[in-house]
Amino acid sequence: MHKRAGYLLILLSVISFNSLSSEKILKDYLGDYYQLGTGKLSIFFIDIYDISLFSQTKDYLKDKPFAIVINYLRDLKSNQIVDSSIDEITRMSSPSGDDLENYRSIFTSLFPNIYSGDQLIGIRTANNDGVFFHNKKPIGKINDEKLVDSFFDIWLSDETSNPELREKLLMSYE
Repeated sequence: MHKRAGYLLILLSVISFNSLSSEKILKDYLGDYYQLGTGKLSIFFIDIYDISLFSQTKDYLKDKPFAIVINYLRDLKSNQIVDSSIDEITRMSSPSGDDLENYRSIFTSLFPNIYSGDQLIGIRTANNDGVFFHNKKPIGKINDEKLVDSFFDIWLSDETSNPELREKLLMSYE
């Protein structure tokens, strides 16, 4: 009986450590922060990921630091994430061909293959950079403010292809 309790305590401490790591990342970039909303992306009844929006303020303000945390429910290849991101950015903002090549190159070097259970964190910093983490490890930074805005607009713009998910993300928890 004591052995089971010991295993349970170890499991709980590992779970707590993992969630504290995400909290530490958010705290490092956002300081005190609020979870604004959460939702799930499903395509044809297939759950793809759970997503949450965090901000320094109780409401989403594009010019203040914020973070999106995505917990994947399915495996996705890097090129699927890159292609989907490029398609959404193209649909919303019609970037030039040169910009698209640059965006594709940046995203290809940034986003790894994803497996069910993986987590991506994307943070828009006070300096308007994008900082990204995969399973709580840093994977890259985007210094192009236009691209950073375009990337986060995939979920947060009025022009998003998924307005229901956007609405859920922008709900403040008070």
